[in-house]
Amino acid sequence: MLLYGDFNFSHTSYKSCNVGSGVETTAHVTEQHPGDIKFQECLKDCYLTQLVTFSTYRNNMLATPCSTLDLVITNNPDRLISINEENSLGHTPMRKAHCLFAVYSNKNKLTSPIRRRLIWSKANFDAISLHITSKEIPTNLSANDLYSWFIDVYNKAVKLHIPSTTTLFKIKQDLWVTQKVLEGVKLKRSTWAKYVVAGKDSHAKLRNEHQAACKHVKKVVNAAVLHYEQQLVSSFKKFPKRVYSHVKNKLKVHNHIGMLETSDDNITEDSKFITSMINNYFHSVFVEEPPTPLPKFEERTKSTCEIDESLFTAAIVQKYLFCLDDTKSMGHDGVHPRVLKNCAKAFAIPLSLIFKQSFQTGNVPDLWLI
Repeated sequence: MLLYGDFNFSHTSYKSCNVGSGVETTAHVTEQHPGDIKFQECLKDCYLTQLVTFSTYRNNMLATPCSTLDLVITNNPDRLISINEENSLGHTPMRKAHCLFAVYSNKNKLTSPIRRRLIWSKANFDAISLHITSKEIPTNLSANDLYSWFIDVYNKAVKLHIPSTTTLFKIKQDLWVTQKVLEGVKLKRSTWAKYVVAGKDSHAKLRNEHQAACKHVKKVVNAAVLHYEQQLVSSFKKFPKRVYSHVKNKLKVHNHIGMLETSDDNITEDSKFITSMINNYFHSVFVEEPPTPLPKFEERTKSTCEIDESLFTAAIVQKYLFCLDDTKSMGHDGVHPRVLKNCAKAFAIPLSLIFKQSFQTGNVPDLWLI
């Protein structure tokens, strides 16, 4: 990310300094101005760096630059090659002047493509069921190969009968918003528009109507928020994710580990490498015992454990598929519980055969081991 703009924090000066193999920018706030301090705290909380270190603002074209108001903010300082200062083009409407500067940067690395999401409102589950039942289930396959065949058939059916898109979700309105709240907001805007058109100074009646509408909106909003939060508390045990989502939406800053310094003083942004480093760090506190052979147990019985295959009939599997929570996300195999639940009758037969084959051979599909 590269963000350019005139931020008007005149009480802050910047200075670059060499840190390790890179360059960092330090900020100094004069007179402990609260607005400038809060801005620097925001940059720190969001892991952002401001890169302009020279003054960019002057009182007129001939004056010496005195403040750094025009800033370049980034989350990856290594992208920037140089910032060259140039003269301003002319005065602003307030007879002031801002210096121009040219920013040279490397192209950003290619990002991973956006994962396609399914449009559930247009899903044709009947067609998926028909597609599954029309396929002949192969025989003489291991549980792993049979499950691979199942995944292949599932993916083809979903691709044919559930539309997908790469368009991001639209920002949803808050869950506490009710029809009563929307009607109150609409009335408030309507009375304000009438008040402005009629003239603010001569229509006390319209002003009173707008003030009453504002009070009504405030009242219904507070009531709606209170009712929604009470619902969250009462349903916490059954739907804990709703509470976590509500708390997450209230956070102003979402912290994440963007960069990490390695043991050899290098800065890395590779998410997989960062994950591996953190995992190794937490794993280091455990004591790994030396490998020893397993103890030998005396044979005390000749009986063997026999599994009754009637436990894995299609009817029993179908019953469990109907009980799936379709709001859960898919696993490593990419099979969504919503598809399994809505097409339980069609999926029950191949899944029951996979379960039987797995228990007969003592092996499970590789995707189940992840």
